Amino acid sequence: ILFYFKDKKEIEFDTETTGLDVHSNDLISAQFGDNKNQFVVDSNTIDIREFKVLLENKLIIMQNAKFDLKFLYKYGIFPTKVYDTFLAESVLNMGNKKVRKSLDHLTYRYCNISLDKTIRGSIHKEGLSKRVIKYAADDVKYLGEIKKAQLKKLKEFNLLKALELDNRFVRVLAYVEFSGFYLDADKWKRFH
Repeated sequence: ILFYFKDKKEIEFDTETTGLDVHSNDLISAQFGDNKNQFVVDSNTIDIREFKVLLENKLIIMQNAKFDLKFLYKYGIFPTKVYDTFLAESVLNMGNKKVRKSLDHLTYRYCNISLDKTIRGSIHKEGLSKRVIKYAADDVKYLGEIKKAQLKKLKEFNLLKALELDNRFVRVLAYVEFSGFYLDADKWKRFH
């Protein structure tokens, strides 16, 4: 993986986890890839920190980056460049909640590919079976194509700066959600 991405500017990245809470759950796998090759790394065998330099120095393309970033922060990995396909779609549709922004919808919308997401709820029970590995690899396979199509539309509507701001802010928001912040409850109650 390190050799494959050495000269590439961006990496499509995703994780599979044992649950949604970063503090009480762990990584099952980390996926790296592009449209040609996808790598599913078993987190029980290989420590995600082996990819720290790679993840901190390349543009990382993710779907719903806030979730995966929190798991990276847990392992001391702090990406500096992020592109979130979910946020891009939100910017393109001005927050319209009727427009579906999940990966399977974006893959169908931009790549005319139907992803099977039925396994999603049982990955933590099943582990890295062949079908889970296929599912995990597909989660990164089309992110670059989605990004290209979104950027074309974002440029057309003069929304690149708006997305750039969101992509920078998602790192901060994920960090605040991961770390929390101090709140003096007594002071808070006095003001409210």
